[in-house]
Amino acid sequence: MSFYQIEDIIESAINLIGDSDISLSERRDIIYNLYRFHDEHDTSYTRFRVLDVLKSNHYLYELPITTHPDYLGNEHFFNQYNKSWIPINLLQEGKVVYTKDKKLFFEAGDSFWEIIRDQLPKADQKYPELIPMTTIFYRLLEIAKQQKNKLFIKRWYATFVSSILEEDINENERIFEEFELWLKEEYLNKIRNFAEQNVEILNVHDEDYIDDELLSLPNLKSELKLATNANQKAKIRYLLDFEVPLSVVVDDFKKDILNKPDLSSYELIYDFFREKLGNQWQDGIKEIAESEGMITFLEKLPYENGYNHNFYTNLIISYESEFNTISFRIGIQSEEILRWQNRGPSSKPELQHFIEDILFFGDAKELEKNKHISNWGAWKYDTKNSNTTLLKRLDSLWTFYGKYAKTVFDFYGSSLSEWSGINDSETLMKKRNKVLKKGFSFFGNEMEFKMYVACLNLKRGKSELTHKYANEVQSLLDRGLGSGQLKKKIRQGLSYVNKGKGAYPEITNKYSYRLKKS
Repeated sequence: MSFYQIEDIIESAINLIGDSDISLSERRDIIYNLYRFHDEHDTSYTRFRVLDVLKSNHYLYELPITTHPDYLGNEHFFNQYNKSWIPINLLQEGKVVYTKDKKLFFEAGDSFWEIIRDQLPKADQKYPELIPMTTIFYRLLEIAKQQKNKLFIKRWYATFVSSILEEDINENERIFEEFELWLKEEYLNKIRNFAEQNVEILNVHDEDYIDDELLSLPNLKSELKLATNANQKAKIRYLLDFEVPLSVVVDDFKKDILNKPDLSSYELIYDFFREKLGNQWQDGIKEIAESEGMITFLEKLPYENGYNHNFYTNLIISYESEFNTISFRIGIQSEEILRWQNRGPSSKPELQHFIEDILFFGDAKELEKNKHISNWGAWKYDTKNSNTTLLKRLDSLWTFYGKYAKTVFDFYGSSLSEWSGINDSETLMKKRNKVLKKGFSFFGNEMEFKMYVACLNLKRGKSELTHKYANEVQSLLDRGLGSGQLKKKIRQGLSYVNKGKGAYPEITNKYSYRLKKS
């Protein structure tokens, strides 16, 4: 299965371009960037849906398989070849070209096009221009308005908004983190003006995509509830609030910036741990806001735990003002897994291999008696209290950490040592199910765990088991499980697995969430 909404909207966009009166050169450039956007999602090869449009606009080319650079001397191999993708160089893995019915299909700007570029007509030798997606989104809104295609406008603008909220497009596409920079972006502001002037079109009934997570506009109030600062709130209103002019959104943003809350009580958390931890730890994330926040500290050198499986420790302190509490979690990243992922240690909670609240390891009676622990199962931290009281809370937490840190490290050290010796995916599944029944989490998210097992089998050349678990992951995806960001990463991982490109090192944000022994 594929990300069908992206496939559908790009197909509609290509047909829209094909019917437009803009220059051939611009049509070719826009098509190139549309497929660049298309291929960043888990999508199938959909060019044949609009083959005639792509060929007539000098974007997609078709040649007999005999033109392949390695054809001579390998005629039997090519004549018997029955897969969709064939290597450009038979002696090297990696770059491929699409093949069907003994023909090669390649696109302007791709690797095969570069090889035979000099053999093409002069007009076809020009590289397509890389254009930011903000420009592409606006141009298609313009063209759709000219063609009076209201449904496309509604779906295309919804795609634009969803792509920003899901972080599918970023500063490379002229979507910056700071709201102030949005106000300086020409095409972003053109899109906002277009939306303001065509609100009725954005709200037309769409029978085919009712409440679709991508092709329907998100709810303004729901999105604002997720905003944690003035910057996020302003950007959401910029995209979705058309009841007031943009000038009002900007004025409200400036007021929010000026009315900064007193965050000194939360700064106290950072200062306390920074002093206690010393130079062996480096600062990680420091996000301090009025409603919630997070502070992390990452160990500079791996912890040698005595189990021949060293790991980096990450301390994660977070708070929610609504509950007047702070939580203290320990994140662990295995050196062995990091090597497989081909990355260094990170302070981001979602990139920890194993993560758990320190309270999980405490003695039940001790937790019951500790006056600094709330009924919520977290450490009390009411900012209305004096700094003296707050420091006592933090001191209690620090003492608790000192008492149970070795228990945590030994627990994960022995677990990692045991887990790292399991190479068989069926054994992994049995172990996971066994521990789950006892109330523990072993790769707690089923979709992530099966994604890992699919890659494990791909790495070991076991294609049958690879596809078995990949299909099970797809089934979970089809049921709509997981956040938008997680689903995006899972789809990306599946795309790599299904194409047999090798084990993709960052399948999900949380490669292997956590492991607990029975």
